[in-house]
Amino acid sequence: MWGLDLPDNHPSVTMGNPFLGRNQWPEDMPELQEAVYPFFEAGLQCGRNLMRSFALGMTLPADSFLKTTDEPIAHSSIIYYPPQLPDLGETQFGVAPHTYYGCLTLGRIS
Repeated sequence: MWGLDLPDNHPSVTMGNPFLGRNQWPEDMPELQEAVYPFFEAGLQCGRNLMRSFALGMTLPADSFLKTTDEPIAHSSIIYYPPQLPDLGETQFGVAPHTYYGCLTLGRIS
């Protein structure tokens, strides 16, 4: 799981915001950051575009929902939900029904 990568001396980090700061990338897998962080940044941009679209659709100024999102408390993660066997039944789940917090959830299904 990772989020917006801010340096230790960034004002939002030094002010003690527990949701912002440096990501802890695995030392033995440096290619992970290179592979996933651009996808995260593209997701942030997609979210900004959607929020502009929502505002315009409501006849509000385009930046109405983006005025305070210079440093979004957003996160990304790699989660694998394997296919479920059809005979599991209606009360057994590999991953139980759930929700995510926040305003938008963007995902990629492969």
